[in-house]
Amino acid sequence: MQVTGKSFEAFAREALFTPLGITHYEWLGNPDSDPPIPSAASGLRLRARDLARFGSVYLHGGRWRGC
Repeated sequence: MQVTGKSFEAFAREALFTPLGITHYEWLGNPDSDPPIPSAASGLRLRARDLARFGSVYLHGGRWRGC
């Protein structure tokens, strides 16, 4: 949050999920933190088709649909 001014999840949603068309996800983290912070190392639950989108981006050198 110090660098972007946004929460970790808000930044991920803006920079990753929305551009990739991912709308359904669950991101578990530490429920005792205030506010709750998603775990960057684990806890992200995606549908198989959405996980495949990340694989496609990796396969194509960071590009999604030619961009």
